[in-house]
Amino acid sequence: MMLRYAGAKVDKMQLAREMPRSKYPNKGYIGNPWDRSNVTIFPPALMGLVQKYAGNAINMTGMSFDAIRYQVGLRQHPVVAWLTLHGCRGRHWL
Repeated sequence: MMLRYAGAKVDKMQLAREMPRSKYPNKGYIGNPWDRSNVTIFPPALMGLVQKYAGNAINMTGMSFDAIRYQVGLRQHPVVAWLTLHGCRGRHWL
């Protein structure tokens, strides 16, 4: 949805083919997105791909809530958030 908002002409299959791969989620996708061995990828590893298709991106990992709120107000466009609940394994994108 974020990339479509930015006007990117790409689908999830193309993104899956282009994602960097690694044993470390901050460097690339762990596992195979085409079978049940898929695991995850963290924001730092996605930045290049998002920048390629959206034109720009900011990784706000570790920023305070006030700093994030400032950036959202300053930029006036949608934000994608990667969240966990109390360090649990479940991951959610907003």
